[in-house]
Amino acid sequence: MGICWYFPDCFFLLLHFVRRKIFSNSKLRKHGIYAGTLLISALLAFDQSNGKSILIFWIGMAKYILILSLIFVIINQLKKRNTFGSKSIKQYLTFTIVIFTVGVVSELISLPVILQLLKSIDSNSYHQYFIENTEKEQFIYWSSFSLAYLIYIVLKPLKSKAEEYDKTIKDQISTSSSLASIQSRVNPHFLYNALNSIASLAHTEPQKTEEMALELARFYEKCTDKKADLLIPLRDELSILDSYLKIEKIRFGDRLQVSLPTDEDIMDYLVPSFILQPIVENAIKYGYHSHENFIKIRISASTESDILTIRIYDSGPPFSENLQSGYGLDSIHKKLKFLFPDRHSISFVNQPEKCVEIVLYQKTNII
Repeated sequence: MGICWYFPDCFFLLLHFVRRKIFSNSKLRKHGIYAGTLLISALLAFDQSNGKSILIFWIGMAKYILILSLIFVIINQLKKRNTFGSKSIKQYLTFTIVIFTVGVVSELISLPVILQLLKSIDSNSYHQYFIENTEKEQFIYWSSFSLAYLIYIVLKPLKSKAEEYDKTIKDQISTSSSLASIQSRVNPHFLYNALNSIASLAHTEPQKTEEMALELARFYEKCTDKKADLLIPLRDELSILDSYLKIEKIRFGDRLQVSLPTDEDIMDYLVPSFILQPIVENAIKYGYHSHENFIKIRISASTESDILTIRIYDSGPPFSENLQSGYGLDSIHKKLKFLFPDRHSISFVNQPEKCVEIVLYQKTNII
């Protein structure tokens, strides 16, 4: 009857494993069955050798079973919160499991010795300090091995999770640093051109000089506000672009004609920050011709099944056939690669109308 004390604990522990899907992985489940079989075999052998003492044994072991159950509850909560990467949590779990293992092994080793000594004292023999029954020793060996094996197969996936979490965090930090570095190089020659224009207007048109300086300040204020955001609503991106275009309109006047999208249904779609300004800047730089004395720029945006398509049209000369990442758009390619991996495309189209086409396949299409 002593073995009956084992089955309730075994049943509830197994039920906990199934409910928490701890053994959902087929390989992990196979190793768990092997280790569990070894442990049950050892317990059956121990029960046959000395049925009375197993009752005392499982009374002593009950606290360790409760501790093990608590450990699995903690593990599952950490899995839900994705906090395996925390060094302190990993140290705490390791310490807890080590203490649990030491306690169980100590119980396995010390309990038979104590029982044997109690029997010897009961029979008025005070000089027997060893265990004669080798089956008990075999039980201790098999139990210790099975327990260590179980702990190993539970800790192994946790280690993989922790390593995966650490890698994800490092990749995110690397991505943020790379994008910040890219962003810091977006507008240098634009600033030079703007300052030169302010200097040239200072003597002839002081009113425009003041207006341009204020617009330049507003533009960089918006840039500073959004610099830390990797993804921003299309509305904010167009607002930044509008501030930039106001500066260019002061330079070019009516020679620069611009049309921006106004459809409110698409304004909440997320796009990489500062993705439009470099394209428009290059359209003005390469598209303006003094003999034609004007440049037209038109931007359109549309959606279909969570796919956002942005087109930037300009009246400048056609793109060259060998155009790759040139045209001053390296930062655009890098941002799209980081933020929309395998979910974007960028094309330089000459027919039927010249434009840069950006397509973003959105996972979560709006904020």
